[in-house]
Amino acid sequence: MKKLFLTVLLLAVFSVCGEVKLNGLFSDNAVLQRNKPIAVFGAAGPGEKVTVSLNGATAEAVAGKNGRFSAELPEMAAGGPYTLTVSGRDNTVSAENVMVGEVWLCSGQSNMWWTVELNTDGKDVLKACADPGLRLLNIPQVSAAEPAADFNAVWQTCDEKSLAGFSAVGYFAAKRLREKLNVPVGVINASWSGTRIEPWISPDAFLRSDDARWNLKKELLMARDSGGNFRRQLLENYIDDHKAWGKKALRSAKKHEAVEAPPAYPWQLAAPVGLGDPAVIWNGMVAPLAPYTIAGVFWYQGEANLWDAAVYGDLMKLWVSGWRRAFKSGDKLPFYFVQLAPFNSQSEPDVLPKMWECQTAFALKADGVEMVEINDTDSVDDIHPKDKRPVGRRLADKALKYTYGFDVGNVDSPRFAKAEFKADHAVLRFDNTTHLEAVPGGSAVFEIADAAGRWTPAAVEPGSEAGSLILRPADGGRPVAARYGWNKSAVASIRDAASKLPLGAFRCGRIPARGMVDRLAPQLTDYTLVYRFSPAAGLIDGNTQTANYEYAAVPDKPFSRVAVFAHLLPKSGGGDGAFVAIEMDAYAGDVSGIGLPTAGSGGKYIGEVKNVTVSSNVPGVVTGTFADGFNLECFPGNYTAPNRLAVPGASDAVFDFGDNPSDGAGYGSYQFHNFAAKQTVFAFNAWTNGPGSDIGIGSNPSGNPDWTFAKNAGGYGAAYILVLVK
Repeated sequence: MKKLFLTVLLLAVFSVCGEVKLNGLFSDNAVLQRNKPIAVFGAAGPGEKVTVSLNGATAEAVAGKNGRFSAELPEMAAGGPYTLTVSGRDNTVSAENVMVGEVWLCSGQSNMWWTVELNTDGKDVLKACADPGLRLLNIPQVSAAEPAADFNAVWQTCDEKSLAGFSAVGYFAAKRLREKLNVPVGVINASWSGTRIEPWISPDAFLRSDDARWNLKKELLMARDSGGNFRRQLLENYIDDHKAWGKKALRSAKKHEAVEAPPAYPWQLAAPVGLGDPAVIWNGMVAPLAPYTIAGVFWYQGEANLWDAAVYGDLMKLWVSGWRRAFKSGDKLPFYFVQLAPFNSQSEPDVLPKMWECQTAFALKADGVEMVEINDTDSVDDIHPKDKRPVGRRLADKALKYTYGFDVGNVDSPRFAKAEFKADHAVLRFDNTTHLEAVPGGSAVFEIADAAGRWTPAAVEPGSEAGSLILRPADGGRPVAARYGWNKSAVASIRDAASKLPLGAFRCGRIPARGMVDRLAPQLTDYTLVYRFSPAAGLIDGNTQTANYEYAAVPDKPFSRVAVFAHLLPKSGGGDGAFVAIEMDAYAGDVSGIGLPTAGSGGKYIGEVKNVTVSSNVPGVVTGTFADGFNLECFPGNYTAPNRLAVPGASDAVFDFGDNPSDGAGYGSYQFHNFAAKQTVFAFNAWTNGPGSDIGIGSNPSGNPDWTFAKNAGGYGAAYILVLVK
């Protein structure tokens, strides 16, 4: 018994004292940040006093209850090699060959991970890479439900072996800094292919935000905090509910009654840890690094969030703020990130441009954040540009100018500044350039749009002011908007003549929500616009539940009339294209019933409408005012040809103005018919198919009269539909 007691006592003593252990960042060959206070941290027994020594300076710290300590050495000039020594009650540990210089953290997904040996000239680079003043640290790819305290890796001096599997972007950036600064440089690579930005954001950043969009993520994070009140309360509530259920179930069983299902285990606790979950990569790969003193961050990520342009800027804001707090830098820690490169094999043509626009907007408004454009990279058929040398150099040049104050020339790409739209041309002005020039082999084009939203290539000429261009529409129409490089595969065709940096994609101006309706159908000027949507766009979200409208508004007073205006314009040539305006008595009491009849809106109308007026410029469409003789087929599901509702004159053999709708959702019919004239006036079908949806004004002359299976929406230069009320 005495031996057992002594063993337990000794174990308790050792658990209290422990051994001093440095975090993996403080290994042999480490680089510590110059000209800033140096944080040194690791593990020790709770309450244990720790002394840190480096280059004649010392600092002390006491380990907290969690067994972690953090000491702060005074700032030092670049130098070394030094020995870093940390002493505790029972042991001393040290790191040899430690340098003081510049430390940069590189992070992101596969394009940041992309290694030197995979680079275009990787073999040649490796042969000439040896540099004892350049140090590399590869952080292992680890995800975790809670923040980790350490990692398993060590610093290495740069040589052919250590560099082969290291980030090419990180290396080329660090090499450039080393050449210009002439001090030791350490670069930390924490990257993981295919990862979204959410797992890189710190838990603290999510939890501090009051944005309701992150509420579910916040619940998941709080539930994974093993010492948190939210997790404890979830468990206590579940146990209480389970006890109550057990008593009730027992009573039911005694009465031979059916027993209700037991309470579900809280989803926040049941959810397995996934690589896309908020903060899980931060926990495993970045949390162990904080609060290491660093100069800044290089970031290359976004491919996995390609479809999230609407929220990606807000996620980047969380990401930056969380990292700055963790590395205890206030708002001063600089972030330099890479805009995505053109890529031909992913998404619709404008999804990537919208992400470019989002990234540009964030860089312009965020303090201490800069972006490099790489749309001059010839990699449209590969999501991984093979040569990372220009990417790394451009990141380093941003740092040299904005962090270190070096004169390395113009490091900022030309950027759209403002536009002025005139009767027959547009004048565009640009910042960061005094002279623009063409890039040989570039594919990006300038386009200009009219009020209908019809985009056509523009004729381009130099403007009268330095750094300006004049765009003229090929068809001589009045321009209202312009864009450049607005396609996923657009490689830069314009650059600054001096720096050779490319002009990034942009769009400007405004296509009026009402389009050309007030000119083509002036009888609708006193109608209020409720919805605008484009047939060829991605119209449906969430498995046909809701519609993506380009414009949506709720009228401020009740309405008794509804109008639908459809406008279809060819891809080439000027003119007004084809249009139809249909006015009718309201067939629904609120706006949810008059838009696209999705499963989410509940909108559905199959039947006659009264007091219809039709105007159109399409030959053959019967125009005028009609008290009756009109019917609508508006529903979210599929349909067959039989005339189930016995619409007068409709066929059972073809799709026309009298079809057989099915329940559910997934295809969709938005059709307006003059059955008295045996004519489809306007039809838009299969709207989940985007460019492959069906659309037409008047009866289809060469297929089903209601345009079913036409699959022609992508064949127009512009097409839009307005729903209006009065």
